[in-house]
Amino acid sequence: MRPCAERRRAAIRFRDIVKTCWHTIRHNPLQSALMLVSMAFGVAGVMVVVAITEGLRTQQLARVMSSGINSVEIEPRSDTERKDRPLTTQDARLLADRCPVLATVAPYVNQPAVLVMSGPRYVRADLMGTSEQLCSYSGLHMAMGRVFTAAENRDRSLVCVLGAELRHALFDGGDPCGARVQLVYRNRLRLTVVGALQPTGWRGIDAALYLPLATAQYRVLQRGERIDGIIAYTRSLGEVTPGAEATRTHFRKLQRPVAVSSQLERIREEMEQFDKLEHIILMLAAGALLVGGVGILKVMLAVVTGRRGEIGLRKAVGASWRDIMLQFSLEAGALGVVGAASGVILGLGGVKLAETILPWKPVMPPQHVLMACLSAIVVALLSGTLPAKHAADVSPIEALRQV
Repeated sequence: MRPCAERRRAAIRFRDIVKTCWHTIRHNPLQSALMLVSMAFGVAGVMVVVAITEGLRTQQLARVMSSGINSVEIEPRSDTERKDRPLTTQDARLLADRCPVLATVAPYVNQPAVLVMSGPRYVRADLMGTSEQLCSYSGLHMAMGRVFTAAENRDRSLVCVLGAELRHALFDGGDPCGARVQLVYRNRLRLTVVGALQPTGWRGIDAALYLPLATAQYRVLQRGERIDGIIAYTRSLGEVTPGAEATRTHFRKLQRPVAVSSQLERIREEMEQFDKLEHIILMLAAGALLVGGVGILKVMLAVVTGRRGEIGLRKAVGASWRDIMLQFSLEAGALGVVGAASGVILGLGGVKLAETILPWKPVMPPQHVLMACLSAIVVALLSGTLPAKHAADVSPIEALRQV
């Protein structure tokens, strides 16, 4: 029975771990502060930057999806080419005739910051002149009303469709169908609202005013057949890459220097950039956690040196080599938990601050928080292994001489 009683006296209790951790921090304030700050900033850095990049990734994906993932976009390569050899609606018709892999071809014109008025209310909006296929393949959906028709496009009718944010600004989110708005650019035109789009989360789409292409070309912008670009859509996702290649081949034969890109290519490029950014972030966070681990190593080595008498006394009353190893490993792990908890609190505050500053909403995946905390605790446990071994190897006789 005596060995069992000795083992109970040598047992490790949770409150003892907490007490010794507080004793360690209090008696090694500078090193402990450096260690905790390093680990806290490592965890918080992971949380804040991952939240920012994930929020931007989500916004970019929403923008791409709202434009239609099965789309191919054709634009002049530079402003000089846009001025000297602009695309025209004839180019769009020729592309549709010679590339059957494309389901539809939609030329467009764009003019930023036009003035739109409804009664005493007015707002600056991007004008988008496009075809009646506005919602056919693009992934956009009508919240109310309808899209303008081919006949309205041909007749250059003064009708329009509002983006969700523009509808809210002019009509408080109510039904605008049948209402009149004034468009002020080179002249003043009264437009009849025939529909409104559902919100997409992308301001470039939600805050836009959509007009029939011919109306925008001839009655607003007065630029004739010239267009800013073409968006072509394929029937399925598997035809996007062949559609882009067919489009490049078509314009290459015409010796027209245009930039052709598909949404799939853009998604891959953007995701690769985000992945590279996340790898850099993880490397920086790993460096901060490593500094914190070195701090724990130094603190725990100093603790072992100062507590040799306690170690000898515990061994004398029955604590085994494994008990001493476990005790000091748990103390190092407890310091890691304190650092991780401080980092989570700091990180949540950083995410909230970023939410008020950035034009997009940061997204904090819970698995990244868990990963950062576990990484901090694992680094702390590994850093406490060497000091724990030093403590476990202490001879009880030599240690008791210091008591």
